[in-house]
Amino acid sequence: MVQYMKTIFYLLCFIFNVSILFAQDFEIVEDTSKLYVFVGEKISVSKTAYSGFDECYIAKYKVLKNIYGDYSGDTIEFKVYDHYGVPAFSQYKNVMLFVSRHKGQLYHEKYQYFDVYKTINGRWASYGDPYKNDAYHRKKLTPVLITFADDIDAKPTLGAYAEDLFIVKKEGVLKARGFFYQKK
Repeated sequence: MVQYMKTIFYLLCFIFNVSILFAQDFEIVEDTSKLYVFVGEKISVSKTAYSGFDECYIAKYKVLKNIYGDYSGDTIEFKVYDHYGVPAFSQYKNVMLFVSRHKGQLYHEKYQYFDVYKTINGRWASYGDPYKNDAYHRKKLTPVLITFADDIDAKPTLGAYAEDLFIVKKEGVLKARGFFYQKK
C-alpha cells in the first residue's frame, strides 16, 4: 500500500510540473533577415556543378509576392543543392519558395516548395492537402474551397492559400531546422 501511495504521489507531482510547464507563455522567435519566402516566376534554373551527393544549380526568379522576410528585390538568385538532380520545383512556372541566407549567400531550403496558382480573387494558392509533402508535421490546417483562375469550369476546388502554406512549413520543417523556436 505504501508503494502504491508513493507511485500516486510521484505521478501527481509529474502531472503538476508538466501542467505548469505547458501553461507558461512562449514567444516565437523569428529572424526575418535569414529566411525569405516568396511566390516567384521562374526565369532560369541552371546546373553549375556537382557537390558531394548533390548537384548544384543557380536559380533566378521574378518575385511576384513576398510572403515572409526582408527581401526587397524584384528578382532573386540563389543556389540550389538537390540529391535527385534537377530541382522538382523547377518544373512549375510559379512556385512558393523558401530561401535562406548563410554567410552572405542565398540558398534554397532543400526540397521546400509549393507549386502555386493564381485564384480568381488575385491570391496565390496550391491545390489539395496543404500537408501533402509534410505529413510528419501535420497540424490543424485543412484545405478550403478555392476557385483557381486557370480553372475553365470555375468550380471551387480544395486547396490552401500561400499564407496558410507558409504556416505549414513554419510550424513544421522550418521550426525543426531552427528558423523558428519557442522561448520562455
